[in-house]
Amino acid sequence: MVNRLMKRTCKTVVCLALASSMTGVAGQGQAQAAPALASISNPILEIKIPDQAPKWSVDIDRKDITRLGEGGAVSGQGMVFAVKKGRLIALDAVSGTIKWRSGSSLTPNIVFQNGRLYGIDQDGRVSAFNVNGKKLWTSTKKVVAADKIIAVKGKVYILRGIDLYALNGSNGKLEWEHHDTEAEVGLGDLMVSDGVVLRTYVVQGALSAVQLNAFDAATGKKLWGKFRYNYPLAVKDGAVYSVYEQDPIAAFAEKTPQLAIKVFNLRTGMDIGERSYSWLTGSVKDLRANSKAILQGNDLFTFGGGVIAKYDFSHYEGPDGKPVQKWLGAGENGDMPVSQVIANRVFIWNSGNPFALKAVKLANGQGIGYRFDNPVSQVDITEKAVFAGQTDGVWVAANLQTTLPVMKVRTGSRNYGPTLTEKGMAIIQTEDKLFGVSLPSAIK
Repeated sequence: MVNRLMKRTCKTVVCLALASSMTGVAGQGQAQAAPALASISNPILEIKIPDQAPKWSVDIDRKDITRLGEGGAVSGQGMVFAVKKGRLIALDAVSGTIKWRSGSSLTPNIVFQNGRLYGIDQDGRVSAFNVNGKKLWTSTKKVVAADKIIAVKGKVYILRGIDLYALNGSNGKLEWEHHDTEAEVGLGDLMVSDGVVLRTYVVQGALSAVQLNAFDAATGKKLWGKFRYNYPLAVKDGAVYSVYEQDPIAAFAEKTPQLAIKVFNLRTGMDIGERSYSWLTGSVKDLRANSKAILQGNDLFTFGGGVIAKYDFSHYEGPDGKPVQKWLGAGENGDMPVSQVIANRVFIWNSGNPFALKAVKLANGQGIGYRFDNPVSQVDITEKAVFAGQTDGVWVAANLQTTLPVMKVRTGSRNYGPTLTEKGMAIIQTEDKLFGVSLPSAIK
């Protein structure tokens, strides 16, 4: 018995030894595993600051992430307003205590304007509430799957794709509606000036491009449409100033300005003139179709070719006019200026580099950066802080002046709405939750 077991064991050992030997012999004739042909190392430094626990949190109704950037909550008068289980709720911004509930079957699509709240029911009707939760009216008109509500100049406008509806702000009665069948897409911005409603659309041409349309605010009658005209930089003294989206082919012509601003009559659409700006030298024709501009007061900032230029908008010197000042910045492909100058800085965002927000200090031209340790899905900038919602479930607040992170909160969310600030608190919005956190004094 023992001999048979030893024989079997020996056979097994011999087999294993032979297999090992054969593997070793075969291995001597094989090439070693090759190293990578090229390697790129880009370590991301972790933001090492202590986590801060929220002072309060509350579940709210989930908002579609494609519309989360518009937010599902609003704030004002020391309160935060949101929709929970179809009802409008008001929370104390500091304690998170729910003060009142109102309405029913609301969607998470609300606005707060001049002391009134407006929301859309699931059946498409709009309801208005005062700050104490009293329902003031509900419209009879139903606009199912509305994209946005805008309350301005005594009216409530409902945007849904190419459709535009105007309700009386006092009673919710439908005053007019317009359906621009020429357009492919209706964009989300809307302005009312001197009895004229201005809205931009995407319209099909040889190439699809933006179009600015005007409507009579009282009747909804379309007054005019301007193909390749962007949302207005300004409306002054009955004149509209709009950056012209140049034809990509025409932009290669020698005499094409790097930025063209069309000037025309607000009510008739009749052309008044054009302002041309060129701040770069050399062959930069490929930049001209993509130049951008910001108007803040009388300061016109233009962007293109890695240069930011400032002009005095109140004193146009003609196409050969020189900028008051120039800075290097916005040089990478995809760089986009944020829509306004904040704390004497021009902020630049590039969706291709979601780890960083850049800025140029206008006082000295210094370029600075705000770094994050994970991709960012939402950035909000105040006079004192930069708030960033990261896709790893961490929300970060940085000091705007020093660029350094000062606090972080674990939300567990990948996507965010705009951060609200109210009574020294930051209100963090995720897809289905609100977090209230106390802000350090340096960034309040």
